[in-house]
Amino acid sequence: MESRMGRSRRITLAALVTVATAWSACMVILGLWLIGQGWRHLPMPRAMSAVGGLMSISGGLLIFMAAVADRVVPSVGRRLSMWPVEMVTALVMAVSFVVVLISYGGALS
Repeated sequence: MESRMGRSRRITLAALVTVATAWSACMVILGLWLIGQGWRHLPMPRAMSAVGGLMSISGGLLIFMAAVADRVVPSVGRRLSMWPVEMVTALVMAVSFVVVLISYGGALS
C-alpha cells in the first residue's frame, strides 16, 4: 500500500509540472509572437521586438528545464550534460535583457 507521503509528493510534482509547463509555454508563445508580429502591434522597433522575443523564448526554455526537466528526469542533471545547455540559455536571456534595458532604459525614466 502506498503511503500518504508518496501520493502527496506525486500530486505536488504533477501540479508543479503542469503549472511550469503552462508558464514556459506562454513565454515561448509570447516570444514567437514578438519575433513574428509583435513589432506591428507594439510601439517598438522590429529589432527590439526580436530581442524581446528571444528573451521571452529563452526564459520559457529555462523555466521548463529548471522546473520540469530537472525534476522529471533527474539523471540527466547528474551527468552534467544539461548544465551547459541551461547556462547558454540563461546567458542568452541575460544578454537579451541587458540589450532591452540599455535600449529602453532612458525612455522608461
